[in-house]
Amino acid sequence: MELYLEEEKKEQPKSKSPLLMGIIIALLVTVAIIVIGLIIYLQNALFKVRVNGVSNTDLKKLIIVEEDGTETKMYFPIREVATYLGYNGYTGDFKSKSEDNSKCYIDNGEEMAMFTVNTDSLIISSTATNSVYEEYTLEENTFARDGKLYTNIDGLIKAFHISLNYTPEKNLLEIYTTDYLTNNYAQSLNLGKVPKLFRDRQAILEGMIIVETESPRKYGVMDVVNKNYVLEPKYDSISYIPYSTDFLVQSEGKYGIMTKEGRTKINIAYDSITLMDNQIGLYLVREDNLYGVINDDGKSILRANYQQIGVSNTTFAQNSLDNQYILVDSLIPVKYNNMWGFFDTTGKQITDFEFTGVGCADTSLEANTYPVVEIASIRVIVVEKDRMYNLIYPSGQLAINGGFMLTSVYLTYDATTGQNTYYMTYGGKTANIEETFRSWDD
Repeated sequence: MELYLEEEKKEQPKSKSPLLMGIIIALLVTVAIIVIGLIIYLQNALFKVRVNGVSNTDLKKLIIVEEDGTETKMYFPIREVATYLGYNGYTGDFKSKSEDNSKCYIDNGEEMAMFTVNTDSLIISSTATNSVYEEYTLEENTFARDGKLYTNIDGLIKAFHISLNYTPEKNLLEIYTTDYLTNNYAQSLNLGKVPKLFRDRQAILEGMIIVETESPRKYGVMDVVNKNYVLEPKYDSISYIPYSTDFLVQSEGKYGIMTKEGRTKINIAYDSITLMDNQIGLYLVREDNLYGVINDDGKSILRANYQQIGVSNTTFAQNSLDNQYILVDSLIPVKYNNMWGFFDTTGKQITDFEFTGVGCADTSLEANTYPVVEIASIRVIVVEKDRMYNLIYPSGQLAINGGFMLTSVYLTYDATTGQNTYYMTYGGKTANIEETFRSWDD
């Protein structure tokens, strides 16, 4: 009996359970690896946006992402993204407050930036400087799509003054605002105070921060990466110049310009220094109540010998001047011995000091009219001799033969279109200036 049972045991087949369990476990592991890999792939493939370290899906939905071969391009609806970056967005031109759909601008209360469709131009106006408009060239034109104006990464950085980084491997766009970076670095470096003006806070985009000390109150500039001073805290005031990444410094009532490396660019020798044009790098300087012009290298273009340089932006506010110091992008109006003449931006004298005034501020002859100093569309400037007027070209040549025969030059403003129309009166007649000049060309 025992032998029979032993033989019976030998004849029973071996169990396959361990083999099946091994196969099942292997399959589960394989599936798990595939699932994890798929999740990682989807996470990396899914476009992500973070603003100041926080994920922002609403902003992500606004961005157009295009693949161009090996390059990823992004386009942003300007007005719509503004609110996520500390700005308000508006339709139109900030100079005339029009509803022109071909333009839009953003405003954070301290600075405005305006885009124009089908151009690569960006115009920035700072309430702190309140003088000239700064113009920047973008890498691509602003374009319209579905009633919205779009710009690319370059336009976003220049207009909103942000730090932006895109990591293709993670499909991650990271945006940091000027205020966020400034406050974070000031806190980590235990600096206490941060610059009050938005323009001065923009220095953080170059890895710099303006530092204020107490007892005595002095100002310096610190490199936040190396944690060392590039400008020692010994100046009475410091302001940042974004376009050139330099610093306007004041010491003992005199002003100069220093680079972010600590090099002297313009000697601390002037009573005031004001930016005239950021694209060609010109500054208006004042010395003993006389004015001159120097360039970005500290070279004198016009010595400080003149009573006035430029015209009043307030008087000609409705003229929508891009630059009160350089008219029709060419000529600098200069007053000497109570007479006016013109120089070009290299310092070459274009006319003698033969005019009693620049622009026509007297509009008393007509109702609802405004003063005129330039007509940009036809590139002419209004000049005066003893309360009579003419127009000159950038060459200095008079535009109207017969001398100073105009009794008035003025503009009217159409609130519905935001457009100016220019007129001249002579011999009891009134003519549209732009139409008249076009007829001469024909």
